[in-house]
Amino acid sequence: MVQSSANQNAESIFYEYKVTLENNLKKREEKMQQYFLDKETSIRRIAVPNIRDSKLRELSHDKFRQENLNLQKRQLVPALPVIKLHMWSFNNDRQTLV
Repeated sequence: MVQSSANQNAESIFYEYKVTLENNLKKREEKMQQYFLDKETSIRRIAVPNIRDSKLRELSHDKFRQENLNLQKRQLVPALPVIKLHMWSFNNDRQTLV
C-alpha cells in the first residue's frame, strides 16, 4: 500500500517534470524558428547575389545543425518505463533489481 502510494507519487512528479521539460524545449524551438525566419528575411535583403546566396547556404547549415541538436535534446527526455527498470527494492538487507 505504501509502495503503491509512493509509486503514484513518483509517477506524478516524473510526469510533471517531463511536461515541464517538453514545454521548455518547445518554447526554445519556437524561438529558434523565429530567429531563423528573421535572419532569412534580413539576408534576403542583401543586394549582392553571391553574398546573399552564401549567407543563405550558411543559414541553411546552421538551421540543420540546430534541428539535430533539438532532436538530440528531445531524446534525452527520459521515459518512465526505462526509469522503472532501474528501481531498486530492498529485501532482507539485499539489493535486487525489480
